[in-house]
Amino acid sequence: DQSVARFEEQLQELQDYAPNAAVKTSLAAVEPLWLDYRALALGQPDRDSAARLLDRNTALLQACHKVVLDLQAFAGRESAQMVNLSGRQRMLSQRIAAYYFAQAMGFREHEYTDIFATARQEYSAGLNTLQAFPHNTPELEQALKKVQNQWALADTGYHQMDAGNYVPHVISVTTAGMLRKMDEITGLYENLDRSLSGPSSVAVAH
Repeated sequence: DQSVARFEEQLQELQDYAPNAAVKTSLAAVEPLWLDYRALALGQPDRDSAARLLDRNTALLQACHKVVLDLQAFAGRESAQMVNLSGRQRMLSQRIAAYYFAQAMGFREHEYTDIFATARQEYSAGLNTLQAFPHNTPELEQALKKVQNQWALADTGYHQMDAGNYVPHVISVTTAGMLRKMDEITGLYENLDRSLSGPSSVAVAH
C-alpha cells in the first residue's frame, strides 16, 4: 500500500515538473500502464492476479525507464547519470525481491527465472559502475560498501535456490535494507550533482 501511494505521488510530481515534450510524452505512456498495474496490486491476491502483475511489471518498468532516460538527456551531465543509476538500483532491488518470491510461490518458468537472473546481473553491474565513479565522496564510498555487503548476503540466499532452499525472511530483510541504503545514496548523488554543476542544476531520479 505504501509503495502504491509513493508511486502515485511521484508520478503526479513528475507530471507537474515535466520540463519538455519528450518527458511529457514518456509520462503519458506510463499512466495507463500504471492504472492497470495499480488495480492488480490493490486487488485480491491469487495466483492468476500474481501472474498478470508480473507480466505487467516489465512493461511498466520499461515505460518508467524511458522517462528516466529522457530526464537524463535533459540534464546532460555525468553526475546526473549517477543519480539515475542509483535510483535504478533501488528499483532493481525490489524487482529482484518480487521475482524471488514469485519463484518461491511456484512461478519457475523460464520467463520468470530469466527476468530474475537479468535483474541480478544488472544490479551487480550497476553497483560496480557506482563504485568506480571517480567523483565519489568518502561518504558515498562507505555507503556503497555497505550495500555491497548486503548484496553479498542476499546473493548467498539466491544461490540456495538451486538446491530448492528458500529463505524469504533473509531476502525480505536484505532487499529492504538495500532499498533504504540506495535511497540514501541517491540523495548523496543528488547533492554531489548540485555541487558539481552549480545552483542551476536539475536533479533527476528514479
